Amino acid sequence: MTDVRLREAERETTQGRPGARARLLRAHVRTGAIDVGRLELAAWLGDDDARHALGEGAYEGFAADLRGVTRQEVGTARTAGADLVAWVLGLERWGRQACVRAAIAAARVGLAEVQHLRQGDLHAAREGLEAAEAWTRCPCDAHARAGRGPWADALWAATSSRSPEPRAAVIAAVRAAGWAARVSSPSRVREAIRGELLVWALI
Repeated sequence: MTDVRLREAERETTQGRPGARARLLRAHVRTGAIDVGRLELAAWLGDDDARHALGEGAYEGFAADLRGVTRQEVGTARTAGADLVAWVLGLERWGRQACVRAAIAAARVGLAEVQHLRQGDLHAAREGLEAAEAWTRCPCDAHARAGRGPWADALWAATSSRSPEPRAAVIAAVRAAGWAARVSSPSRVREAIRGELLVWALI
């Protein structure tokens, strides 16, 4: 796509023309401004324009496989909570950053709603959240090791390149989402994770 056509697609997207954002996303993938993996993540998160930009066949190709794998882990339960867990498990495909960001978004929802945490636990939880946010900006082992206590230990397991648990990041995301869904609702947690990750996926 030429610069002129790219600017035209950007203008049409700003004007809200049907299909314009999908065309713009497709153009950004072609030029290398957006990685196709990030576009797939946006599609998994439920962004319709990302799905159209990929093409429905391409989206269904990886999404059906991913749904099959996550459903095997979750089992046959068809509840909002089980659906949320399966959806979060699917984020493992996009690595630690995606999973840690999902855990952060879920934890924010839970901490905004929770009533029964003692002051010390609440302080530790907020410190853990701040440390996780710092790690997303600079994903190094020094930031992974920041802080002390169970929240910091969970952060280290999820983010450190030396973690003995290869799935720790997605486990942290699932636990945070499950906890937040219990004190809030699965739909609020899903929307928070979706909002957090869409901004990251399509920057």
